Amino acid sequence: MQKSHVCRQLGFTLIELLVVISIMTLLIGSGIASYLKFNERQILLRDVETVQYLLEAARVGVQTGDLSHEDCASLEGYQLEANAGASTITLSVLCKDELGVSQKFPLNNEILDSDTSFTSAVNMIFRPLSKGVEGAGKIELLSRDVYQYTIEVSSGGAINTGELQAADI
Repeated sequence: MQKSHVCRQLGFTLIELLVVISIMTLLIGSGIASYLKFNERQILLRDVETVQYLLEAARVGVQTGDLSHEDCASLEGYQLEANAGASTITLSVLCKDELGVSQKFPLNNEILDSDTSFTSAVNMIFRPLSKGVEGAGKIELLSRDVYQYTIEVSSGGAINTGELQAADI
């Protein structure tokens, strides 16, 4: 009696391995892309919080009459400045010294993420004694031409936040 040898296939074929590797590559690629978009959104939201903090500091500073500098005798206001396309915003106190000369003292210079920028120049001055805000309007932050966020400041000093949106480029 002769024994027949039956070969059993052990392992996977080349086609099966290629299909599995292709599916894994697609899943990993989409996961990385989703993470990068999430990270971009979070960076922009962090920068928006920084700008909101500075706006609120200016509003509270004029409401309380905080001079914030020893050389100030009388408060004229708080100023926020940023250049279009820049990722830096500066908060300064405007005041007059004892001789009545107007002075400007930077209080806070915040550097946002290098991928975040202002779409237009910002020059807002919060005035004391309910005199409102000069240069009130919209502050738009843009993140890598992907996302944008708008903060609106009314002439009365109210700060209204917007929503994160896809950039209109």
